[in-house]
Amino acid sequence: MPFSETFIVNSHACDAEGIVRPTPMMVFMQECANRQLLRYGPSNDDLRKEGYFFVLSRMGMSFYAPLHAFDTVTAQTWSTDSHGFSFCRCHRLLRHEEVIAEAVSVWAMLRLDTGRPVRVSEYHPNYAPEPMLTYDLPMRIRIAPEHLKLIGEHTVRYSEVDINRHMNNTVYGDMLCNFLNMSARRVARINFNYLNEAPLGETIKVYCEEPERDTYVFRTLRSDGKINVEAEFVLEDLHETL
Repeated sequence: MPFSETFIVNSHACDAEGIVRPTPMMVFMQECANRQLLRYGPSNDDLRKEGYFFVLSRMGMSFYAPLHAFDTVTAQTWSTDSHGFSFCRCHRLLRHEEVIAEAVSVWAMLRLDTGRPVRVSEYHPNYAPEPMLTYDLPMRIRIAPEHLKLIGEHTVRYSEVDINRHMNNTVYGDMLCNFLNMSARRVARINFNYLNEAPLGETIKVYCEEPERDTYVFRTLRSDGKINVEAEFVLEDLHETL
């Protein structure tokens, strides 16, 4: 059975159109997962004491309808069958009975001392896996490097990092939207591939392909030339969903 938590949308989570930005939507999903770990164990703090921590590898999200200030949202999460070094988790947001968003995330567990990944068979949460979401959510991002154009830079600041001292994965949703024209539009789908962390103080270069209709493909590079994140955003006009 999925684990659930209820949240009230803070008005500061909304953009100029009065709808919740991508980052708070991701926060609802991942905070629910963190609370499941806290409730049933081992929690993230317990894992760090034992020398382990989770990092997000991939996440694909579909946003079916916008949320607004003071909406009551129920977040659901559950782990699903995982193999090798990939820990899979599903997420859902509901407003009353209406499904607002769904997502699939893939995590890696790393050792604090060496940074080496841990196999799924070595980790034993205190809850059983549930079935995978039944709809097809494409998570592969196709990038033609020759079509990428530098569109700006971003320096990682204090307010964007987490306990691992690099930009938290949820921040990328809003950060990349800053490079788009979001007037009268909202994000309908995002796919992320997280490849190398962006530590505090790092300046990343942001590249984007020429958009195809309302689809935007990004790649960010660290100062050492390593790929930081690849992402695909699909936007839609607000009048199509309101």
